[in-house]
Amino acid sequence: MTILNYIDFFASSVQRVGITIIANICKKLPSEFSPQVMEAVPLLCNLLYYEDQKLVENVATCLIWIVKKASHSPDMLDEVCKQGLTQQVAHLIASNVGNILNQPIYTDLIGLLSRLASGSITASNSLLEHNISNTMSLILRSYDLSHSKPPSLIHEVIKLLYVLLPPLSTNCNGKTEVSNMDRIIAHQPGLLQQFGADVLPVLVQIVNSGANTHICYGCLSVVNKIIHFSTSDMLVDLLKNANISSFLAGIIARKELHLLMLALTIVKNVMQELPDAFFNSFIKEGVVYTIDALITPEECPQFILQTSEGAQLLSRSNQRMPANDSVGCLCYVYDIDQSSENEICKLEETSVHTLAKYIRTTYFTTKSGCSELKSISLLKKLRNLCAVLSDKENMSVSNDNCEQEKNLSYTLGQILEELSGEEPVSTFEFIESGIVRSLVDYLSNGCYRNRVVDPNELLNHLLVLQKRYEVFAKLCLSPPSHPLKDKPLGILLGKLQSALSLLENFPVVLHDVSKPKETYVTIPFERTTFHPCLKVRFIKEEGDTSLCDYVSDVVSIEAFTSINAIERYLWPRVKHEAESATEECAVATEDLKSSNDTQKLLFYLDKGQLDQTLTLYQAILQLKMETENDLSVGPSFWKQVYEIKYTKDTGQKKINIPDVHHNSGSSREWSHPQIYLQNAMCFSSMLFSEPPLSFKKSSTIYEILTLLKILEVLNRSASHLVYHERISSFAEGCDDSLDNLIVPVCGVPQTEFVNLKLTGKLEQQMQDASVVSTGSIPSWCVQLMEAFPFLFGFETRCKYFQMTLVNSSEVQPDNIDDRQSQASGSPRKKFKVCRSRILESAAQAMSSHVGRKAILEVEYPEEVGTGQGPTMEFFTLVSQEFQKVGMGMWRGDPKLTSMSNSEVDSSGFVVAPFGLFPRPWSASSAPNETQLSEVVKKFVLLGQLVAKALQDGRVLDLPLSCSLYKLILEQDLNLYDIFSFDHGVGRALVEFQALVDRKKVLDSVSVKRSDSYFQNTRIEDLCLDFTLPGYPDYKLTSVDGHEMVNMSNLQEYVSSTLDATVNNGICRQVEAFKLGFNQVLPLKSLKIFTAEELDQLLCGEQNAWNYNELLDHIKFDHGYTASSPTIIKLLEIMQEFEYNQRRAFLQFVTGAPRLPPGGLAALNPKLTIVCKPCKGGADGDLPSVMTCANYLKLPPYSSKEIMKERLLYAITEGQGSFLLS
Repeated sequence: MTILNYIDFFASSVQRVGITIIANICKKLPSEFSPQVMEAVPLLCNLLYYEDQKLVENVATCLIWIVKKASHSPDMLDEVCKQGLTQQVAHLIASNVGNILNQPIYTDLIGLLSRLASGSITASNSLLEHNISNTMSLILRSYDLSHSKPPSLIHEVIKLLYVLLPPLSTNCNGKTEVSNMDRIIAHQPGLLQQFGADVLPVLVQIVNSGANTHICYGCLSVVNKIIHFSTSDMLVDLLKNANISSFLAGIIARKELHLLMLALTIVKNVMQELPDAFFNSFIKEGVVYTIDALITPEECPQFILQTSEGAQLLSRSNQRMPANDSVGCLCYVYDIDQSSENEICKLEETSVHTLAKYIRTTYFTTKSGCSELKSISLLKKLRNLCAVLSDKENMSVSNDNCEQEKNLSYTLGQILEELSGEEPVSTFEFIESGIVRSLVDYLSNGCYRNRVVDPNELLNHLLVLQKRYEVFAKLCLSPPSHPLKDKPLGILLGKLQSALSLLENFPVVLHDVSKPKETYVTIPFERTTFHPCLKVRFIKEEGDTSLCDYVSDVVSIEAFTSINAIERYLWPRVKHEAESATEECAVATEDLKSSNDTQKLLFYLDKGQLDQTLTLYQAILQLKMETENDLSVGPSFWKQVYEIKYTKDTGQKKINIPDVHHNSGSSREWSHPQIYLQNAMCFSSMLFSEPPLSFKKSSTIYEILTLLKILEVLNRSASHLVYHERISSFAEGCDDSLDNLIVPVCGVPQTEFVNLKLTGKLEQQMQDASVVSTGSIPSWCVQLMEAFPFLFGFETRCKYFQMTLVNSSEVQPDNIDDRQSQASGSPRKKFKVCRSRILESAAQAMSSHVGRKAILEVEYPEEVGTGQGPTMEFFTLVSQEFQKVGMGMWRGDPKLTSMSNSEVDSSGFVVAPFGLFPRPWSASSAPNETQLSEVVKKFVLLGQLVAKALQDGRVLDLPLSCSLYKLILEQDLNLYDIFSFDHGVGRALVEFQALVDRKKVLDSVSVKRSDSYFQNTRIEDLCLDFTLPGYPDYKLTSVDGHEMVNMSNLQEYVSSTLDATVNNGICRQVEAFKLGFNQVLPLKSLKIFTAEELDQLLCGEQNAWNYNELLDHIKFDHGYTASSPTIIKLLEIMQEFEYNQRRAFLQFVTGAPRLPPGGLAALNPKLTIVCKPCKGGADGDLPSVMTCANYLKLPPYSSKEIMKERLLYAITEGQGSFLLS
């Protein structure tokens, strides 16, 4: 007490020591502590308002222990509350939602309130009156947005919400007992009303966002209490915007019995209070169907089979949480004092079945008839429309069946109208109607399920697909002026995302890996390792006489060894050959190091086949996924001996994807497939491809994923489809103006394809430290990311990309332990660079660093600066060097084209307003060979530098065109892509193609045609010859003589120009770039990004700043605060910066003229502004920087004008060297 009474008289360091002593005393307090401790509580509470964070945290520790010791006595807890503890701690928690306090302390403070509320009615009432639910909802919302909050914090928040409401206790007669807290809520219904309004929406959202089973159980428990204690009038208000019916349908369809029981209880309580309001809703959203499936699983509908596998659900009536090693039954997970004895589940064996039957017979039999028929009428109508669209007889084999296609287009339009009609289509109706399968059938022309196309009909098949995509795009994306919520594609995407979130059941695998210890492993190499290992016994499949028994009993295998590597090890040891043991081992070692893709063995665990493309760890987890919702990899997982059976692979049937590029068609259209059929070929290849082994092609989930992928590609290709449709319209005489060919097309934002639930699950998975350090990510994450990357947000994919760089499998076998060193921090390698020979220095740096994971750090001769700043500037200087005229690399280089001098940029850089695109070079021209060879070398270097920048997290100042990024991502370009980097040539070629197509149509109907005009000029009068526009030395034909372009050879001119511009003329440069890139990083790792995203990933952001953004993401220190007059002036000046001034400022402070992806918020270290001490007057001094720390030292200038003038001078003249500041 003496320390607390005189605490204000001590220095801060002494205060900290004193409170630390008190905290240690509190930890040793007996359960029955003296009254003096109670007297200390208000004094400690007063210290919670101090500015010293360390002192406040120690005070919080004291209070946490006092409450913990008093928790056994309600009277003592009431006495603590009377000292004002509840209000003070609640206020501290509310003021620290932004994580100012240490996270464990913050979590324990919420736990303190949980203990008070569970044992003291006074505390519960006080917390409700002070609206603690609003603070808790803010914490939960931040979790929902980013999943960045630790699970322990969310667990404590939900526990507090759970104990704030009265318990749902029953007496021995089964009747609910009324507690004192019940009476308080009954007399103050506004408290419960406010509580429900604050937390109910966010709890529903958290469950829907992919939270683990523990969190879901807690959320449902709180929701159940809210609904149980609410009156009917309160429920009407609380549930009006919650879509509780769809929410409960999804929960009932899950496998976990505890969640199922809670959901059914909520259904019962809602129907008990509001039977009329929710009768139709529960039918429409599928709640009644899921209940029927629990009672009679053999009659359950399609969507129940896809989610809960109802036939197996109740057969596991004694189901508990999976073998998590460290957690018990869910019944006890939110108890305040958890005991190791809590092992017996409170759920009775028949509880779920009994409750489901009670609900069905009590609430959904007496009102059947008209109401139920009305609820299923829409579903029946949708089924009929889908049946027409999926009818095999409507699948065209001819390109000329116009009437049939019109009818299908009309049916498609009707389906889209129903989806956006006044009567909403529920997720259950959307799945059960078969819309997904019918759309996939329509967009694959019936080949998705059959995957068989007659080679003789392949061309017609592709032409039908092309027309259907154009029709679909026209129906879904028109008109572009409509808001997103009214666009058919936006509505369809919303339904697909809801269906996917409802049906998916991918587990989040939690790792509980013990401290690494040295272990001897047999596979993949006989060696010692610190990585986790699995014990395996190999057993030959019974009846397989072609193989030998494996002689060893149990072998240790490194967990992250691929199944292919295991096969390469095992094959020489089990095949029938007369070889000595020594020879076998030698062959085995040689086989292990060789690249042999021929599969010889199949492996099975518990009758499930192991996926050869996965690691052993991933393959085992994938099989466990089929029976367990949330997996926790603990000690028992590693101790278990896995019996894996092997058998010889007798050969699997391979699906041959039709090669549309080598079909020997005679059609004029077929001779130019890149102009007409590129989109159709892209979709067709996608539809014929085999799904990952985790999916069945006939499953609804895979059909949803496939349709989402089709729509995503269609959305990105929307402008191309519309352009082609406009050309067809012009060719057929429906439109006579060439000006209408190129029109703006507005698709839906790429973010609409992001599934928030799956993104949340992947974020949770990547937060697991062992995943980052070992790459032990579940197979579903890898498979979805590779096949359907658009499902995840850009930031999440960036994190995944960085994680795969750390755990890249492209390491040498003898460096397999590099993962651990990478996880602890990559080594750094310094390299000296000459500013006057920047490209030569870059080439030397890459030649010595290609294939190494060391982070490159640059130094300049005679400059003291080193580290991040100089290195960022190096990549900026190299980027600018590549953009100089005369390099021969880029389209529009005035020194190598027929451009006039007026088009040359005075800065000496290539002007490319739509981004840099490779200059076409003719390989057939002998004088070009030497130049082309040099250009190819530069592209190799460029590829290496781009990959190194991505590997090291550097930002480039290199404005590449979107079309070049598409080529880097190995996507073909077509006629319409030229418009994206050269408007003039692109538009002319599109209009030429339209004239060619019109000529074909007129010739086909034997109509006498008039001369076609291009911009009021005959083609012959344009005086075009067969050379590439802008490159007179690039001949488009091998024919001798000076052939001119006319209507007869215009198609050949368009095709040849297209080929030279986006294919043969640039293929060597693009391949050289890929070669250089692959020497540093695998190019395939970029395919999870779109072309636009790749630009953002590589070149960062250059957006203008607003005041709030600057205030939120800049740190002010050493003399400055956010309210300092100097800082206010600086932020105003930064907002006023023009584009070039903003670039100069960033380069001055950070070393790069661009910010990393994510803008100022992603800058690391954070941009920091400090006060620069000046010997003389501040107005005569200049700002200085420490670029390695993003540190700006700013003098306190007397006026805004002087500050701006001095700042602009510094950022303009202070470039080009790193000296002491």
